[in-house]
Order: sequence, then C-alpha cells, then structure tokens
Amino acid sequence: MADSKAQIKTAPIKWAQRSDSLYVTIALQDVTEEKIDLTDQKLEFQGKSDGKIYALNIEFFKPVDAKGSTYNVLPRSVQMHVLKAKSKDGDDDDDDD
Repeated sequence: MADSKAQIKTAPIKWAQRSDSLYVTIALQDVTEEKIDLTDQKLEFQGKSDGKIYALNIEFFKPVDAKGSTYNVLPRSVQMHVLKAKSKDGDDDDDDD
C-alpha cells in the first residue's frame, strides 16, 4: 500500500506582487474539497483536482493582512488577492535604503 503523503502533489502556483498586495493563482482546474488557511505569516492549501490531491505551504517574507485578503475558487484556478500588512509607521516598508 502506498504512503498517502507520497500521493500528494505540489499545486502549481503563479504570483505577482504590487506595492500593497500579492496576487496568487493556484493553477488547478475544478478544485473540490479545498482547505485554505491564510494567516498573517503563511498560506496553506490542499484540494482535489482530477482525482488527485494537491497541496502547498508558503511562508511569507513579511506579514500580510489575512483578514482583509480574499480568494475565489473558479473553474480553472483558485485566485487570491493577499493584502500586505501596513507597518506601524504607515510605510509599506518596500524601500530598503
């Protein structure tokens, strides 16, 4: 009998970054049984597509605003808009001078 962890595949992912947010696309069609756990520090995903189980775990470099972020499970992908957390001084902290 095969180990169940060996059957879990890494979900294909694309992302783009803006000054205030991240756009994350999990490129799987017809996702079912999705479990998405987005915290200020990480993103965990698991779901089924085409009878196979896919998963991914991402730790963010800097904190994000999990409560203000959104996602949609669409027929061809799972799309996420992840907002970056505002720093205490109000600066996005993208300038590493």
